[in-house]
Amino acid sequence: MQTKRTVFLILFIVIALVVLLVWQTFLPTNALRDIQQTEPVTSTRIQRAGQNFHTIDPDAWESTAQAEKFINAAGGGPGTEKIVYGIVKRPSQEGTESTVYYFATHSAIYLPPPADTGDLFNAVYAYDISDNTWERLFKSESSYNFDAPQSGDIETFHILGFDNDRLIVQIMADDVITRNPYDLWFVPFEEGTGTNGNYVKSSGLVTIDLLSPYAQRPPYERR
Repeated sequence: MQTKRTVFLILFIVIALVVLLVWQTFLPTNALRDIQQTEPVTSTRIQRAGQNFHTIDPDAWESTAQAEKFINAAGGGPGTEKIVYGIVKRPSQEGTESTVYYFATHSAIYLPPPADTGDLFNAVYAYDISDNTWERLFKSESSYNFDAPQSGDIETFHILGFDNDRLIVQIMADDVITRNPYDLWFVPFEEGTGTNGNYVKSSGLVTIDLLSPYAQRPPYERR
């Protein structure tokens, strides 16, 4: 009795292997590839863009004047925005050359009466040079005494790099002077004391998450 069961089990396994072999033989090659690679293909598609630590000076970027023209013509800002150091190109993905660049702008102007005050406007943009379209990702606006600004009243955002959909940024008070913009990579977080109390002189390297640009800006550590 035991022998019959063993023989039956062996025959069942052999038949199952034969059926599986025949099924794979007649199944189209593309279908096999789709079944085997479903997970890798899915994970590749959701990968975030890579890294780019090469910054461009606005004076050396051929699209600076044109980008400022389009942005200031929009009417959503003060109309006096200037691109500041630096400009970073979005890394290419899946063999497609990127045409998107990221940069920050700065505008510090006097608003006549009835406002009679200074207006500070900082913004971060994504700009596509292929069709001159742009998106304002972040903006910060405040007022200050234009004739006698206090320490910490005026600050400037500097884009220094791109790392997996995060912009690497150094935010500097205007009373901090850096002769070489590349030195911005090495300026640590620093607080100062002014007429209005404590203020941030330099942010240190922080990040702006492109998926949530107004969220808290955590420190950045380059790996």
